[in-house]
Amino acid sequence: MSDVPADVTVLPAGLMGMLSLQEPAGLGQEAALQVLERLGAVVSWAQAQQARTVHRLMELTAANLGRYPDSDLAMPGSGTSAEVQGSGEWVLRATAAEVGALLGLTGLAAQRLVSDSEQLSTRCTETLSELERGVIDYRRARTVIEQTGGLRPEDGKLLEARLLHLAPGKTGPQFDRTARRMREGIFPETIPERHRTAHEERRVWVEDLPDGIGVLSAFLPAAAAHGIFNGLTSCARGEQAAGDGRTLDQLRADVLVSALTGQPTRSVAAPAMPGTERGTPPRKGSAPAPAGQAGQGLGSAPAPVTEQEWAGPGLRAEVMVLISAESLLGLSDAPAELNGYGPVGADVARELLRNTGRWTGLLQDGEGEILAVGRQRRIPQALKRWLQARDGTCRFPGCGVAAANCEIDHTVPWAEGGSTGHGNLAHLCRKHHRLKTVGLWKARQPAPGLIEWTSPMGRVYQTQAYLHGRDFAGSASIETHLIDSDAKGDKAEQAWAGTPPPF
Repeated sequence: MSDVPADVTVLPAGLMGMLSLQEPAGLGQEAALQVLERLGAVVSWAQAQQARTVHRLMELTAANLGRYPDSDLAMPGSGTSAEVQGSGEWVLRATAAEVGALLGLTGLAAQRLVSDSEQLSTRCTETLSELERGVIDYRRARTVIEQTGGLRPEDGKLLEARLLHLAPGKTGPQFDRTARRMREGIFPETIPERHRTAHEERRVWVEDLPDGIGVLSAFLPAAAAHGIFNGLTSCARGEQAAGDGRTLDQLRADVLVSALTGQPTRSVAAPAMPGTERGTPPRKGSAPAPAGQAGQGLGSAPAPVTEQEWAGPGLRAEVMVLISAESLLGLSDAPAELNGYGPVGADVARELLRNTGRWTGLLQDGEGEILAVGRQRRIPQALKRWLQARDGTCRFPGCGVAAANCEIDHTVPWAEGGSTGHGNLAHLCRKHHRLKTVGLWKARQPAPGLIEWTSPMGRVYQTQAYLHGRDFAGSASIETHLIDSDAKGDKAEQAWAGTPPPF
């Protein structure tokens, strides 16, 4: 150890070698290009080693799972225990949970990393070698994984070799198109099955952005996606033709909101509905007809109506907002908390109150809220609402499943004496609830809202609630912290001692 220069960082166990970089400010033009090229190769090499290490972690996880009977690992409604364990699904889930908590990844990102690592280490080994050599990057490696999936081993190897030959020099999207055309040209018989598989993965999700904005995305069949978009475009152009000054993008967004929620578009015009004459306003509450194929619009020619006259039937939804009584009455502009998003302006919260049919307010000064009901197993609605607002999402490290779609779990099981109080309850999605129930992951709640998790590998993590007890409009996300495995949460317990709930 004494022979190591003072300015050299000793690598952690499992790694060997030394890498240094000349001060970038002293690089010339050609040297800068060469260094950048080599750094790209280093990144690819590191990702290849990550894939190998994750695959090794999968092997260790499989050995750990061997200690549990099949009956313990069976997921309700998911088939027999043998099917679940034999498919490797539990190995993937358990490894993804460990990797996600360790690296601070979302559940989906962790599962993708583990799945990719398995494919690279077992099926696409030549792709892993090229990634390790820095010939391709991880983006292109994933394309090879996707396009060779579902083929016979010999066919997959053939396609992999051809794709790797074409990968250098192409951007990610260019390589995607090349790979897709090549697969469908060589193996056209696989197209229907691939389309069926992709169709089964259709879904809708939301992503929160700053400044009170969210992104609603949908994974849909191509014909439906293009049909909806073309229909929105047709409606938007009809609005513009009638004199609306909003941009095409703004109008598409507003028409979509109106069709789904029933809120008016605040426009001077709207398209006529099928079955109405040109220039005749549609019936109040009607909405554009859904597009059946790509190229079909949501409606026909535009007709002038008032903004109140065109509003879609809408979806029944509940908006949960935490707001002080002063802000609610307009006596203060202190921000409110929109459940599932974070802090919003008081004016936004008041607007929600005025325009939303069903609205739930959880006031900061809620003396009547129920925090605990002792040994009663049933959780009262008032306590459920507070827990939903407090947790926001599943409380497992990195999981983003909304609390509304989760189950409320007794941290200390009710059958073992656990109370039905907010200090012993937390939301868990079905998958992570099962990981806790079978004992793969262990949880404790040293203070209300603070969950301490111990992984099968012995690592200890903490997740803090969406709403902190000290600041009801504070954090806009669940924070995950890796803590000393020997600390057992004592410091956290001291830090939270005496902290009152936000009522």
